[in-house]
Amino acid sequence: IAFKHQNYQNSNFTFLVSKGSFSVVIKHSVACVFVKENMVLLGKRIPSGAMGGLWEFPGGKVEEGETFEQAVIREFAEEFSVEVSVGPLITNNIFVHNNKNYHLHVYQVFVETDISKWKLTEHTEVKWFDLKDIPSLPFVDSDKKVYPDVVNYFRRVYEE
Repeated sequence: IAFKHQNYQNSNFTFLVSKGSFSVVIKHSVACVFVKENMVLLGKRIPSGAMGGLWEFPGGKVEEGETFEQAVIREFAEEFSVEVSVGPLITNNIFVHNNKNYHLHVYQVFVETDISKWKLTEHTEVKWFDLKDIPSLPFVDSDKKVYPDVVNYFRRVYEE
């Protein structure tokens, strides 16, 4: 059977169909960029696992039946016990982790709760950084891929 190249998407997977064959199943994840006074908030992951001890834009996997925005809200509730407002989509990218393909959707977020009141469950600390300092940090690979787009997005925002 010949198929035209199309993307079929339910909330958790994207199926890429190419002419005559299925290619890859991609899971979705979200990353959240919280900027305040020209500084970006990063989380340092707990020491265990492949990404242990690395800095990241907070986020996680999209669960079955969730929209990307719902995943952002749930992840902040689970990882920090705070409410978050979801802003615009900044960028997206494909990455591979543990031999699985992920489609990362990066959103700007807004949080009113002071970070001193956050309850950390997946991170050992959260800290404000200047965007230009991120390349010198031990940073998760998936977020390194979207970093240039994040910088360009905020450069445009602050120029307006």
